Amino acid sequence: MPPKLLLQALSGIYEQIEQLGVSPVIAGGLAVSYWGNPRSTQDIDLAVVVSDLRRFESELHRLGLRPAKSNRWVDLGFVRVSQWTLNIEEQYIDCKIDFLNSDSRFHRQAISHAVECRFVGLDRELKVLTCEDLLLYKAASGRIIDLADIRMLRELHEEDLDFDYMRRWAQELGISL
Repeated sequence: MPPKLLLQALSGIYEQIEQLGVSPVIAGGLAVSYWGNPRSTQDIDLAVVVSDLRRFESELHRLGLRPAKSNRWVDLGFVRVSQWTLNIEEQYIDCKIDFLNSDSRFHRQAISHAVECRFVGLDRELKVLTCEDLLLYKAASGRIIDLADIRMLRELHEEDLDFDYMRRWAQELGISL
């Protein structure tokens, strides 16, 4: 998906999710790009805290999103992920949106400590995971692309990262950085 269309979809869905009373936080490839390692991504990852998943899913349907898989919430350690598809009719393309949800202490803390950000081409501020929390999410996934993101972001932000914070959470979460 072209970056401009991805950002337009992000802006629209972000605002709609906020209107549901949920505070979305950008994670995944878009967050990696924000923190200085621009890379191609085909989806939007939003960390959320939702207690009533059935109601949230109903609202997503109302917003025009469709579940991408029949098993809607897949457990990936300290978060559960649900993949949805948003059809951008005027562009004849689908945009994939992954929602990361958990009631874990770490996930709630990461969302509460998210920072304001701006993406070129969008006229509003959004929230993105801190670099430290993003690194922890990436380490938990263990995918090759995530390990590459970790290396690059650590090189870019070596001087600014709170390594004590990351070590504490990595130990509690049972992951290695």
